[in-house]
Amino acid sequence: MQTINGPEIARLLARHGIAGLDAAGSDSREAAIGGRLAQIHFAQHEDGPVATVTIAGVEASAHCPLDEAGALALAGRLHERGALGTEAASAHLLAHLLVKMSAAFADSAAEAAIFEDVHLHRAAYHIDRVILKHAEPLRFEGRLAPDSHDRHAVFSHRHGDSTEFPK
Repeated sequence: MQTINGPEIARLLARHGIAGLDAAGSDSREAAIGGRLAQIHFAQHEDGPVATVTIAGVEASAHCPLDEAGALALAGRLHERGALGTEAASAHLLAHLLVKMSAAFADSAAEAAIFEDVHLHRAAYHIDRVILKHAEPLRFEGRLAPDSHDRHAVFSHRHGDSTEFPK
């Protein structure tokens, strides 16, 4: 089994809309680092993938929450135990992030994914480190523009490329 980190993980996170390891979520990195510290683990089990979230010694697990309802239920259990503080916004941010992380984990086909030192703030997050444990090397190619192979095609939405919109 290989442990993968680096540019492949950065491409995987970008593909699923997760702020990269060197960026903050929706706010500044300083605001996110002031939030709660979480560890989020995804692992393959015989009955399917399982997500485990640990915040301030409080742990909650569930089958991989690929939808918003499952992620909100998992975040709600942590919120009820006081691990996310008193604001409901933190639970919604965590649920939204769990949906994206679950999709990234499913896309990677990894045996385990560990999101270490995830700083959660009510309006921001920051991920310090991601580890994927995979049987084979990961290779995610960058996506091309939607019409990148149609260099000589005529599209009406382009200015100057057709008889309808001449130069």
